[in-house]
Amino acid sequence: MRDGLLRRKFVTKTRFMAPAIGLLALAVLVVACASGHLNNTGTPSASQGNKAALCKFDADINKAGKSASSRKQFLQLLKSFEPRFDQAIVNAPPDIRPDAETLISELRQVIQANSTSVDSVTAHKIDQAGNNLDVYCGIN
Repeated sequence: MRDGLLRRKFVTKTRFMAPAIGLLALAVLVVACASGHLNNTGTPSASQGNKAALCKFDADINKAGKSASSRKQFLQLLKSFEPRFDQAIVNAPPDIRPDAETLISELRQVIQANSTSVDSVTAHKIDQAGNNLDVYCGIN
């Protein structure tokens, strides 16, 4: 008698829990898909960028720039970073991507001109975008 009563209680409880658990799982799935922040592997999508990688690039280029003892050496160091420019833009999260694009575009012009002598407008763009990246990355 008691065994039958326990089974009915268990069946009654699980009858209501199973749909609730199913709805909760469905809600989590819908939120994850709707947000668009995860790709099919569960990692941040490329459109969201990679702040850590961008900030590593920013720190590396700042460190290299400070170590340059001449304009010629700085230009050579800048050229050594050119292969990483496209990836830096890809790594830039949307809120800082315009600054990363501006900085990279202006640095490419410096490399193409093969001179660190730039006009005041270009210098301002480089300084502004570089400073914004530094602040974003917490670099002083």
